[in-house]
Amino acid sequence: MLQIDKKRLETLKDLFAIDPSIVPVTLSLLKKILFVCSLMSCVFWITDMKFYIPGLIFGAFMGWINFFLMGKGVTMMANDVLRTKKKSTGQKRLIFGYFIRYIILSIAFIIAVTVKIFTLSTFILGLFLIQIILYIEYVFMGFGNEKK
Repeated sequence: MLQIDKKRLETLKDLFAIDPSIVPVTLSLLKKILFVCSLMSCVFWITDMKFYIPGLIFGAFMGWINFFLMGKGVTMMANDVLRTKKKSTGQKRLIFGYFIRYIILSIAFIIAVTVKIFTLSTFILGLFLIQIILYIEYVFMGFGNEKK
């Protein structure tokens, strides 16, 4: 029988609990991802490359989940360090969060490779869509707006 440690179960519950401090950032990124995905889907639809759309949407969704869990792991580590004044507890939770993220991404990658409806190139493009959006946002909107 599978024995689950109560401490790890609490860490897993904390990892998927919604933290109010990261909700505005993740919702803002979700809106931008939806906008870019819909724009790219329209381009694929018009150019009669409809088979690229499911891979793009699935990859963008998995990239957003990855970004959300990464932000959640960092806030959990910071809260643990501030609460207990020990780095080791926060680091253990952060490493556990890394493993959960990588397991989720590996399952998504296996799904994208094996299922015929997804195209691997657009799945990977969707995964990196958040990074692309953040770089474009920094260059065009945030570059040069630093306080002096």
